[in-house]
Amino acid sequence: MAATAALAAVAELALSGGALQAAQFNWVAIAPHVSVLRQATYKTPSGAEIKFTAVRFHLGYVRLRLVGTAEAVAAGREVKDGIAKSIVNGEQKAELLSYSLEGVFGHLKDKPLVLGAVGWAVSQRSPVQLGLLKIKGHTASNLVARSTFSAVLCLHDEAGYPGYDATVPVLFSSNDITKLNPRAAKCRDAVQVGPRIVEEGARRGITEAELRTPRYQRGIFFVDDPHRNDWPEKSRDSARNGYLLVTHNKVHLYDLQTMLLEKDLYNGGDPHWAVNVAGDDQTGLLINDGAEPELIENTLATVGSALIVEHRNN
Repeated sequence: MAATAALAAVAELALSGGALQAAQFNWVAIAPHVSVLRQATYKTPSGAEIKFTAVRFHLGYVRLRLVGTAEAVAAGREVKDGIAKSIVNGEQKAELLSYSLEGVFGHLKDKPLVLGAVGWAVSQRSPVQLGLLKIKGHTASNLVARSTFSAVLCLHDEAGYPGYDATVPVLFSSNDITKLNPRAAKCRDAVQVGPRIVEEGARRGITEAELRTPRYQRGIFFVDDPHRNDWPEKSRDSARNGYLLVTHNKVHLYDLQTMLLEKDLYNGGDPHWAVNVAGDDQTGLLINDGAEPELIENTLATVGSALIVEHRNN
C-alpha cells in the first residue's frame, strides 16, 4: 500500500510539473496522470465569476479518441425517428436512443475514464455533426463555413510531430483543412470547433468586443506548456497536459480567456492554447472514476461527437 501511495504521489508531482498546488486551484488525482478540479470558482479582475469543473490529463500517458454519437449509439442497428429496432429471443424490441454522453457511454464496450462533449449536433432531435468530423481517416461530416467554427482540433498531428511517444493535439484554423495547410488535411482524427480563445503560445484570441454578446455555458479543450525540460523532447514524459473544462454558469469567452491565462491554473506550467467546444445546452462532461460515473451538467443532451480520454495500453 505504501509503495502504491508513493507511486501515486510521484505521478501527481510529474503531472503538476513539480510545483506546489496553488490554494486557489486544488487539483485532486483520480487516476495515474489524471486529476480533477471540481466545483471551482474564479473571479476576474473585473468581478466576473466563473464556476467550473475541469479534468487534466498527461498526454504522454493517455489516448484521445473521437466518437460520433450517431454511429456509436445506433451501432449498426435499423433506426427510424430515433428508435432502434432489434430482435431479442425471437421478439421485436424497440429502443428510444439517446445521442448523448450517457447514451454513448452506455454503448461503449470499453468504458473510458473521461467523456466530454466536443462537436455540436444540428439540434436536440438530430445527432448529425455540425461541421467537420474525421474519425480514423473517415470523414463523417464535412467542413462548414461559419465564423464561430473557426478551428479544427486535430487530436494528434503526426505529420507535424513525427516520432513523438505522446499525443500531440494541434489547433488549425478552419480553412486550413482544405486550403492552406496540408498537415491539417492529413490529420486522421479531427473535429471542427471554435472560436479559438487562446492562440498558440498564450496569445489572446478574444477581444473585449465579445463582452457585448450573450453569455453561455461553455465547454473548453486546452493544453499547457508544463516545462518538462528534463526529459528527452519526444518522450512520453515530456508531453504537455490536456484539459477538458465545463462551466456551471453562463460566462463570456473574454472572461474565460482571463482565467485560462492565469498561470496558477497550471501548477508551475504555462498556458499554451485553448478552444471553445460544444457548450450552451450541449455542455457536458462524464468522469468514470468510481462505481457510478460522475455526470456533470447536461450529459443527456444530444451532441454531435464526444472526446474519449483513456489510459494507454503500452
